Order: sequence, then structure tokens, then C-alpha cells
Amino acid sequence: LQRNFLIWCSCHLTPNGSVLYNHKPRHKNGQLIHPYSWFPLNQLNFREEIVWDKGSTHNHCPNYLYDHSERFYQFSLPKQRPYFKNQNAIWNKSDSRGIGNVIRCPRAINNSHNAPFPLDIVRQFIRMYCPPDGLVCDPYSGSGTTMIAAFLEGRNFIGSEILEKYHRLAISRFNQIQHDGVIT
Repeated sequence: LQRNFLIWCSCHLTPNGSVLYNHKPRHKNGQLIHPYSWFPLNQLNFREEIVWDKGSTHNHCPNYLYDHSERFYQFSLPKQRPYFKNQNAIWNKSDSRGIGNVIRCPRAINNSHNAPFPLDIVRQFIRMYCPPDGLVCDPYSGSGTTMIAAFLEGRNFIGSEILEKYHRLAISRFNQIQHDGVIT
């Protein structure tokens, strides 16, 4: 299923576009299954692996080490050069050198979704991988963090969410940021 999703992305990606894919390794029958095993490398060029050091986890299993990190994988179309601007615009605005491939940022809190991303990470990725006139697409929109980040960064957005409760939460959060300038 995930491989098919990435293939779908490759069919809809612009020449200078990127796919930023988040999926952490899982355990099944005592064995680690890494997302790399389903990357469609003949349709997408695997460019970057970014580690998000969350500093904690909500997944506690006594059989394995506690996973305090997640991974983001950046893909582009083969033989294409995607938009990229490594600018540290979120955490240390005076440091214009950019960021490295390990991002230390705590998990998001005060959000009714069970696994929300921190807004700062999403804003940083949008600035790095989406041109100012670009389109951000999030087919797993959840509580709307990507939509809000795209709005705040002046990008266009399209997304979907299968669960009605999260769709309503995303719309509520978006309306709140438009009206009050505050995000919960």
C-alpha cells in the first residue's frame, strides 16, 4: 500500500517538486521492517533522510528500545533538480547557514490528534522544499498542521483526511488561525 502511494506521488509530481514522506520503521514478528524496503527507486530518486529527534515517545514496548525519533525521506523525480533552499528560518533566525539532517524538536502538544507534527518542523520543510508560488499536498492531513503551515508560509494547499473528527479539527484550527492568529 505505501509503495503504491509513493508511485502515485511520482505520477503527480512536478519536475522541481519533492515528496517528503514520513514513516518510521515497524516491528513485525520480531523483525524490524524499514520503509526503505518499499521505496520505488525506479520511479523516485531518494535524495535525503532527515531524523526528527523528538526526545521522547508515546510508544513503549518492553521488547525493544524506545523509539525517540522518526524519519522523513525526501524524493524527487529521477534526473530532475527539485527546489531546495536550506535556510534556518525557524529555530535560529540569525543563523543563515541552514540546518542539518537531524532536527531536535519536541513532539507537538495541546492537539487533539494522537500523533501531530510540530508546526515549526512543517514550516521549515515547506520553506526548504516548496517554492513561494508552489503547492503543498498532504493526503493524510490529520489535524491540519500542514495546511496551517502552508497558509503561514504563503503557499497553496490541498489535502484530504479520511477521519471526520480530524477533518473537523483541522477546519476549526485553520479558522482559529485566520481569525485570532493563534493555533491550538
